[in-house]
Amino acid sequence: MDLLRDKRGFSLVETLFVMALLAIFGAGTYALVAVGGDTYERVVSNRDVDSSLRTASSFISMRVRQNDEYGSVSVEKDAELGDMLIFTQDVEGTVSKNYIYMYENRLFEASIAEGTEFTPEAGFEICSISGLAIGFIDDGRLRRAIEYSVYAGSGEKQMKISSVIGVRS
Repeated sequence: MDLLRDKRGFSLVETLFVMALLAIFGAGTYALVAVGGDTYERVVSNRDVDSSLRTASSFISMRVRQNDEYGSVSVEKDAELGDMLIFTQDVEGTVSKNYIYMYENRLFEASIAEGTEFTPEAGFEICSISGLAIGFIDDGRLRRAIEYSVYAGSGEKQMKISSVIGVRS
């Protein structure tokens, strides 16, 4: 007879307590996964913006150093494109111009033979950026430098990298 009395089920209070604990555990797990997902998205987004900045800065610096001959580097402002870095090259009597510019939030490079009309669509895309500013600095001692700033991202995620490169031209 004692065995029959000990085989009773869980009371309502015990069942509700276990369900409440499971609900708290589930809510905590959901919050942890949601925060982890947001953090991952933010890290990946920042990495992409940083990668674009480093790529654009490295590309511009490399091109300036490769093409730095007296009189070959210039900066022009275009009404549609803004600042453009231009390198004039004379290879075996053939003169061409290389343009580095921003078009549709991307950094482009175009190589155009002299006498050919420049169009922004003619270039090759280098990377995504959100802004480009290029100019000459003259320190008054016959030394010149190119200063540039590249922007990538938008809003709070916008980042900027600037550099100054001494040139002979």
